[in-house]
Amino acid sequence: MKVAIWFDAPHDYYGGINYFKNLLYALSKIKKAEVEVIMFFSSDMVEENLELFRPYAKLVKTKILTKFSLLWFLHQFLFRIFGSDALISMLFRSNSIDVVSHSWSKLNLNNHYKIISWIPDFQYLHLPELFPNLNKTKESKRWNKIISNSNFVILSSKDSFNDFISVADKKDHHKGKILNFVSQPNLDKSNRIANIDVSIKYNLGKYFFYLPNQFWAHKNHLSVFKAIKTLKKNKKDIMLVCSGELKDHRLNDSSHAKELINYISYNKLNENIRILGKIDYIDVLNLMKSSVAVINPSLFEGWSSTVEESKSIGKTIVLSNIGVHKEQDPPNGIFFKPNDIEHLSNILESLWNKKGEMIKKDNELIAKNCLKDRTINYGSNYLALLRSVLDEY
Repeated sequence: MKVAIWFDAPHDYYGGINYFKNLLYALSKIKKAEVEVIMFFSSDMVEENLELFRPYAKLVKTKILTKFSLLWFLHQFLFRIFGSDALISMLFRSNSIDVVSHSWSKLNLNNHYKIISWIPDFQYLHLPELFPNLNKTKESKRWNKIISNSNFVILSSKDSFNDFISVADKKDHHKGKILNFVSQPNLDKSNRIANIDVSIKYNLGKYFFYLPNQFWAHKNHLSVFKAIKTLKKNKKDIMLVCSGELKDHRLNDSSHAKELINYISYNKLNENIRILGKIDYIDVLNLMKSSVAVINPSLFEGWSSTVEESKSIGKTIVLSNIGVHKEQDPPNGIFFKPNDIEHLSNILESLWNKKGEMIKKDNELIAKNCLKDRTINYGSNYLALLRSVLDEY
């Protein structure tokens, strides 16, 4: 069985890159000789990203995915005028592809291939105000077209599955399949460089909370900033460290991040809140491990990487009580209402009061053992889906 993954996404879509790395790693732990994964990338994809996948898949670069190349223009013309994916189909035939997995594009492959699509979430249904340039009805029709052209559709959570049912035609409801991803922090590599103290590297104090989410409006940084402001009155040394992309891809600007930075400055919180911007993933892991606790105050998630990473390293995480976070159910999780600043402040104060104890509390060994079982389960479920798409259609 030859499985294609068509990486039709920006080079810096690190959420997607990590997702596929985790998926292929899980598959590698259980797959039989029956499966070969072939990943298709833009011809100018950076080598650093490609290296993540070499142990698990055959890699193919193509100019069809390289924006503004001749083949890219030709593909766009054929698809938009004739609805034809002939160039992609030819490429797949030359690689003997059977199944196209995790497509998120409107591929029209004339039923030559089985297609398993992937919809990370339906955030636009719940927070349409964050998508000012998006027509809600048209977006649902776009996804409906993708669903209609698919044999199966992967959803990351029950929460997303319920949204899928509300968007998809009734005849396509059976196509929805829940596949919870499992994060694979590279703990061995992280431990090998543990002598590089991230608190020194980034000039931080010994103790800090860590919020690693992107600076997008639904990530709800402001609630945590308000809690830090409240706690600063009695705990002058309290510190929150934040990292992540400052530009919101939906608006293609950094206005939201600028508002948050202005809030820090206006309320004289510069000594209590540090914004690092985008940093190396290995530093993210070390900051998580070195923190008093990780925080995820998000208003919406498809299936949170931050929560999964905390589960995988046995870290205490303070997180909003949205449905999908409850579904993820981290063993060391402490829930709060996303906009209840008083409740959040009380939680953080309690953790800060025993900050030294919290850093030593990590159940990393237990988490590693649980991670093995969760990884096997993830890979097995994906393999079963690949088998069923060939068996049933």
